[in-house]
Amino acid sequence: MERNAIASEGAPARWVAIEPALAVSHPLYGLKGLHLVLLAGFAWCGLSSLARLGLLAYGLSLGRGAGLRLSNMVLTYMPVADAALVVLFAWLFVAGLRPGTRSFSELATIGCGLYVLYVVPYVFAFRHLTDTAAFSLSAWQTYVHYVLPVAFCLWALAYVNLSRRVRVTFFYEVAADDPHRSFLGGA
Repeated sequence: MERNAIASEGAPARWVAIEPALAVSHPLYGLKGLHLVLLAGFAWCGLSSLARLGLLAYGLSLGRGAGLRLSNMVLTYMPVADAALVVLFAWLFVAGLRPGTRSFSELATIGCGLYVLYVVPYVFAFRHLTDTAAFSLSAWQTYVHYVLPVAFCLWALAYVNLSRRVRVTFFYEVAADDPHRSFLGGA
């Protein structure tokens, strides 16, 4: 079975669909290599959002008199977004474990894109509103909760859209110039 990807008039197709059984036998099929880094990153982003929610709950349980320092408290000012991000990254982690989930790369693009588009302005605004008392580049919390997850999301945006492993594993497609096409029966 061969299906051409959307291409401009007269241009050769970039991706060619193959049967799922043939995709399984392709060397790039499966949850290995950078895909494991992708799964770890989804877990990290979800857990960092969950930690911020936990910090909010802890701060609220302390009451007014024993509040947290501003540099710690500022991490908790986006509870609705953090709750949504926990759910989103948990779903992406689970979907990333299931080959053949055709919506995986689109939803990973949306999730990582939303994370970057929401978190970067948030950090920038609060850094300036607090006169740099929060989000110091010398504080490890800034790296754990924001710098590393944003860097991961930027990398993940490129990986889920450009990786041949993602195409073979989730879309059952190989590149038109794939050296293993002949091995797959001339797909």
